[in-house]
Amino acid sequence: LGFLREAGNVTAVGILDATNTTVERRAKVLDRCSQERGVTVLFLESLCTDESVLEANYKLKLINDDYKGMDAGEATKDFLERVAKYEEAYQPLDDVEQDRNMSYIKLIDAGRKLVKYRCHTDARQTLPGHVFHLLHSIHLGPRSIFLALVGECRHDVEQRLGGDSALTAVGQKRGQLLCRFLDAREAEAGEEGQPAMVMCGTLQRHLHTARYLKLAASFTPHKTRVVLKLQRLNELCVGGLDGMSEEEVERDHPDEAAARRRDKLNYRYPGEGGESYQDLVLRIHENILRLEQLRGSAMVLCDRGVMRVLLAYFRGTPISDMPSIEVPPGVVQLVRTHSGFQETHIDIPAQLA
Repeated sequence: LGFLREAGNVTAVGILDATNTTVERRAKVLDRCSQERGVTVLFLESLCTDESVLEANYKLKLINDDYKGMDAGEATKDFLERVAKYEEAYQPLDDVEQDRNMSYIKLIDAGRKLVKYRCHTDARQTLPGHVFHLLHSIHLGPRSIFLALVGECRHDVEQRLGGDSALTAVGQKRGQLLCRFLDAREAEAGEEGQPAMVMCGTLQRHLHTARYLKLAASFTPHKTRVVLKLQRLNELCVGGLDGMSEEEVERDHPDEAAARRRDKLNYRYPGEGGESYQDLVLRIHENILRLEQLRGSAMVLCDRGVMRVLLAYFRGTPISDMPSIEVPPGVVQLVRTHSGFQETHIDIPAQLA
């Protein structure tokens, strides 16, 4: 609640991660929150009877801090004993508890079915809807998400903003290296399943880089990767400053340059289509949910602005720090764990060519 108070007059979500297993305990939560102005309480209940989902979840639990260094058999036994105790005490959420109408979302079998009750969504109250769609998307299934910058283009060499120029020879080489890298990763994982999906924007540098990744050579016979071309993954639009260098902006538009330095998060480029980082977050929101929904692996080809938004989401970086995130030059691999995604940076060695 202190976190919500400090947030002030902006939309914020506080998560009370506790085992509120009984009607009485949930009533205490409601009583306390009712003393705070403007706080809405939404309960989340997860129910699972699918043995395959439970087994996968148990394996994820064994690598958390509670069981570090513990024998796997003993850890499993201890965790199952905890589960049995919770089952004995648990009272499922109901529509009405102690004469109170409850607002809740029930997540059944890790997203196979969702039930929502009194999660009103309108022009003034959109948060329950966003929570519901997020829960509908996320899952604990094992997969990797690879984030990689598109290949170098002519505008990069000339250090000009925006544009839609073609790849340079160096950019083409990067596309080839990314393909060899993805082939090698898929070969290590074996030939089970489908090749990774490729997601990119619709600009030339995106399409030309993705072209090199179309064929998945690690499979016998070779398979074709699905390439999803999404305009929403295009780089942040610089509007009327498109095609200009930083020096030209400083010289010809000093007020714009100063405004951007003061507040990179909220600064919106002037002219038709100009965007801010805040705009970019809203634009990419659906693509982030798509990544959460994927049951297999995927590689996202993008530019630096989009990469910063994706990294901020998966790292949990405060939005105020997002514009200053340093973008790694290689590939960022995100692997699903019990606590989110584990991040690894991978160089793309020239010998893969």
